[in-house]
Amino acid sequence: MIASPPSPGIRDTNPTSSPASSAVGEEGYTLPPRPGAQAELRSLNRLNEAGGRLWQAKDLSQGLQEMLVATIDLLGADMGNVQIFDAGCRVLRIVAQQGFDDDFMAFFREVSADDDSACGRALRTSQVVVIEDVEQDASYLPYLDAARAAGYRAVVSMPFYSFRGEPLGVLSAHFRSPRRPTAFDLEQLTLYGRLAASFVERWQSNEHALRESEERLRLAVDTGGLSTWDWDIAAGTSVWNARHYQLLGYEPDQVPARYGAWAERVHPDDYAMVVRECQAAAADRREFALSFRIVRPDGAVRWCASRGRFLYEEVEGRLVRMIAVVDDITERRRAEETQRVLVAELQHRTRNLLTVVQSIAMQTKETTATRDEFEEGFLGRLQSLSRVQDLLSNASRVPITIAGLLKMELAAFCSEFDFLKIELSGPEVILEYRMAQMLALGIHELATNALKHGALAAHCSGGRLAVDWHLEGVGPGRRLVFEWREDGLGPLSRDAGRKAHGYGRTLLEEDLPYSLSAQTTFELADGALRCRISVPFGRSADGGWHA
Repeated sequence: MIASPPSPGIRDTNPTSSPASSAVGEEGYTLPPRPGAQAELRSLNRLNEAGGRLWQAKDLSQGLQEMLVATIDLLGADMGNVQIFDAGCRVLRIVAQQGFDDDFMAFFREVSADDDSACGRALRTSQVVVIEDVEQDASYLPYLDAARAAGYRAVVSMPFYSFRGEPLGVLSAHFRSPRRPTAFDLEQLTLYGRLAASFVERWQSNEHALRESEERLRLAVDTGGLSTWDWDIAAGTSVWNARHYQLLGYEPDQVPARYGAWAERVHPDDYAMVVRECQAAAADRREFALSFRIVRPDGAVRWCASRGRFLYEEVEGRLVRMIAVVDDITERRRAEETQRVLVAELQHRTRNLLTVVQSIAMQTKETTATRDEFEEGFLGRLQSLSRVQDLLSNASRVPITIAGLLKMELAAFCSEFDFLKIELSGPEVILEYRMAQMLALGIHELATNALKHGALAAHCSGGRLAVDWHLEGVGPGRRLVFEWREDGLGPLSRDAGRKAHGYGRTLLEEDLPYSLSAQTTFELADGALRCRISVPFGRSADGGWHA
C-alpha cells in the first residue's frame, strides 16, 4: 500500500508568549485565533482561483509562478520563491521567484538540502519552518547579509511531496518586517503546497513520458537512417540532426543549419520543383512528399525522399515552422533501376529466344526429309539452347567463357575416348548473353556434324579436332577469332556432303553474320574441315574480354 504524503508540521524558530486566547500549535508555537467564516470563505475562493490558474499553465515555471503569486497574496508577503529538489545532487534550485534581485538569485540559486537556510531546514525536517525574525535566529547567521541586502526579516518555508512521499521542493514567502502567520494561514499554505505538489508531480510524469517518447522517436529515426529538419521560419533558424549534415556532405560544425546551406546542395534541375511543391503544400495546409537529388561537394549525386508539414499560429494563422524527415533512397533507386533493366532484358531475351526457337524449327524443317530427322535435329538444338540458358541464369556468379561453352556442348555428346582426340586452346574470353546463345548453337552444329560424319565419328579412327580462339587487332576494331579444325577425315561420303550444307551451314554463314556482325568461313574438302568465325568485342569494366 502506498503511503500518503507527509503533512508538514510547524517548526517555530522564534517561540514567544502570546495572549491566553491564542491557540497553541506544535513545538510550543503560539498561534493567533482563527478568522471568521467570511474570511475563510474568501480564502477558499482564492485557493480555487489559484488552482484554476495553476492547471492552465503551459510549463512548470509558469505554473509555479502562479502558485507563488497566490501564496504571497495569501500570507500578505512581500516576496517569495519556489524551489525544486534535485534528488541526485540533493540541492534545491529556484524555478520561480518574485521580488528578488540578481544578487539574491546568485546566492540562493542552488541550496544544499543539508544547510541551515529556511528552505534547507524545511526539506530536511519535513516541517513548515517559520522564522519570525531572521535577525534573532542564530542558525540564520550565514544568510543574514543576503537577507539584509534583499530587504526581508521573516521567512516561511513549506516543503511539498509527491503522492508517494518523495520530496519535490519548497515554497517560501518572505516579509520585510518580522511576521508570525496565523494558524489558518498555515493551514491554507499546506493546501497550496499540496496543489503545487500535484502540479509538479504531474509535470514531472509528463516530462518523463515525453523524454521516453522522444527517446523512442530518436531510436526509430536513427534505426531507420532518417535525417530530420526543423525550420523555425519566424526566427529564421533551423535544427538538423547529425545524419542530415552527413547526407548533405557537411560536417556538423562546418556550417550552421540554415536554408541556404541546404539549397546549395539541391540539384539545379530539381530545385525549382522542390520549392514549388513545398509552397503549394504550405498554401493548401497539407503534408508534402517529394523526391529530389542533392549534389555533394565531391560530385556524388544522392536521391532523397522527404516528407513533412507546416505549422501555423493558432490566432493569426501565420506560417511559423516547417518540420520534415529525409531518407536517402539512392540505393533503392539504383535497385529499382536495376530491376527495371533486368525486367526489360528478360522480356527482350524471351522474345529473342522464341524467335530463335521459331527459326530453328523452320530451318530444321527445310533441311530434313523425314519426321524422324526433324525430331532428332530439332530436339538436339533445343537441348543446346536449354544448356546455354542454364549457364546464362548463373552468369552473374560464374561468367560464361568460350572454354566453358565448348566443354559444355562437347560433354553432351562425347565420351572419354572422344576427348582424347580433342584439343582446346585460347585465352579466357567472357561472353555476353546473345553471343553465348548464338555461339552455343554454332558449336552444337559443328559438334553434331563431327560426331556423325567428322573427326569424332566412329568410322573415323584417325580423326582429330582442334579448336582455338585468339584476339586480333587493337582499339575499336579488335575482334575475337574462333577456329574449328577437323583433320584425318578421309574421303567425304555423299551423305556427309549433304549434311554439311544443311542447317549448320545456314546458321554459320547467314545467321551469325546477321545477329553478331560476324565474319565466317566454312571450308570442307577431303580429309579436312575448317570453320573460322570472327566477331567484334570490347573490354569490360572488370578488365575481362567480352564478345
